[in-house]
Amino acid sequence: MAVLRSASMRAPRIRLVLAGVAASLAVIALAWWMTRPRPSVDMAGFAPESAALYVELNSLPDLAEGLTESDAWARLAAPLGLSSQLDYAGPVAEMLGRFELGSDDAAVLGRSQFAIVVTSISAGADEEGDAGALVVRPRFALVVKTHSGASAAERIAADRLPQLARKAYGPDVPIAEVPGPGDRMTFAQGPAAARRMVWATKEDVVILGNDVDSVRAVLDASATRIPSLAGSFHLEKARKLVEASNSLVFAYASAATGGDLVASSLGGVTPEEAPAAGSSATSDAPPPPLGGLLSGIAKGAAVGVGYSGRFENGRFVERTATLLSPRMAEAMTATVVPAEGEPTSLPLIPAGIEEVNVVRVARPGETVESLLNSLSGSVDVAVSATLTQMAIGSRREFGAQATDLVSPMIGNEVAFLDFGNGDPFAVAFEVVDREGALPVVARYLSDGGNRSTSELYGGFEILKSTNDDGRCFAFLGRYGVYGTRDQLVKMIDARAAGARENSDLARVLAGPPPAIVGTERRDDRDAPELLLAISVAFRTSDGAVDTLERDDVKTARNALSPATSRWELRDQALVVESRSAVGNLSFLTSFLAEPSEKKS
Repeated sequence: MAVLRSASMRAPRIRLVLAGVAASLAVIALAWWMTRPRPSVDMAGFAPESAALYVELNSLPDLAEGLTESDAWARLAAPLGLSSQLDYAGPVAEMLGRFELGSDDAAVLGRSQFAIVVTSISAGADEEGDAGALVVRPRFALVVKTHSGASAAERIAADRLPQLARKAYGPDVPIAEVPGPGDRMTFAQGPAAARRMVWATKEDVVILGNDVDSVRAVLDASATRIPSLAGSFHLEKARKLVEASNSLVFAYASAATGGDLVASSLGGVTPEEAPAAGSSATSDAPPPPLGGLLSGIAKGAAVGVGYSGRFENGRFVERTATLLSPRMAEAMTATVVPAEGEPTSLPLIPAGIEEVNVVRVARPGETVESLLNSLSGSVDVAVSATLTQMAIGSRREFGAQATDLVSPMIGNEVAFLDFGNGDPFAVAFEVVDREGALPVVARYLSDGGNRSTSELYGGFEILKSTNDDGRCFAFLGRYGVYGTRDQLVKMIDARAAGARENSDLARVLAGPPPAIVGTERRDDRDAPELLLAISVAFRTSDGAVDTLERDDVKTARNALSPATSRWELRDQALVVESRSAVGNLSFLTSFLAEPSEKKS
């Protein structure tokens, strides 16, 4: 009997132990499921090799989580009424996606990879508004790899995309299959010929575009009927340089298509419209507009551009790599040498300035001339002539004539300061030959028949021109500074205060390796505008335009760190790393809400 009682008493304990083990195993399994690598494919396989632009986003939940854990969110969420409960938006969406709980939309949100493929870009007249307005139209396709099975992709396309078309074009919009052979596609035609939606599914992939040829190109690339970007040498090099493996966003454009994008967006000429090679550079034909100029430079100097963005330590870090053509890479490697030693212009930079750019290269005058010579051999005659005229014009702007040997007068550091309010830039050159620089300064101050006077401030002599633009000059230590009197006074005061040695800009310039360009700018607009739009989307704010000027919001805005960038040359590429509150994620603002005119 004793033995039976002992056995009967142990049975509940054994069941408790087994239950505990089972619960522990369940927790371990849940943890493994939640932390296991997300299903992933190379989305570049959906982009045709000829694509003008390719953008990939591998996880919306990661993007949401990064934003809600950022410095900008920590400072601005409360003043803008964003509840702390929204901090869980990213993890909850991911959990729903991993277990495919809830609606199909939640599953897509949590599990999907996304890519945007721009196949071509055109510019033309506005069909629905001002006939004289120039409209840039990208032909693109959005690719959604759902990782949820073919039936789920088909169901989402059948249920959601017609609803989207009716919302965009009206309840009576015609929806039909695209006629002709090949993959099955559906389209909805809007009120204007250029406004249409086209979609298709392939296995667990949904493809949505604004052009039949764009959707067909994605289908053809994914089926290997045409070459895709996957495995492209330049694409893979760009991925490595911008550290894309752990990024939230990655983008790639070839130099040619990127140049055409710039030209179209700025109203510039296309290569077909540019003056033919061999035409006279001294003719009366006007120079190419800005878009055409930048397009020509991009095509002559670069072979591709890569971009990545991700949150690191509460800041959005963006890396851009311009892959240089062999000729340009050789020229830049030989001539662009980072300056040695510590930066010396920082004490001149006042606190709270709008933006400052510091260039630190050995022999900057010779470097610019060498790069212009290299570019002249890589671009067409019209662009080369324009670049030459711009270089001559910039010398004259500072009082230098074509016969002046400026390079021996200048040291290794130049700073460009933007004080905001629409004022012209102030420029500080490191000067190694004051006597040689004096005639140049005299011509600058007396340009247009003006004369100059002098004033002492803070122990420095400020030379003031009677020119209507208020131009002045002063030697501040080892620097010669061009600017207005107010700008020079602020720089003299900053030099006396001496509080720039440990600034963000100083750390950016320090390296390693040392930067050839370092920038710092105020960063108090993009993040507040994005979070205000999010607050409107979550109905915690009416989006009144003056909300950002409230005292509590302005205090939070002013506490945001400045944005910084550093430029360096490596691996035959110009690599730029920028750190800011939200970076280019600010483009999401226009998709979330329009600002309200209502006063808060």
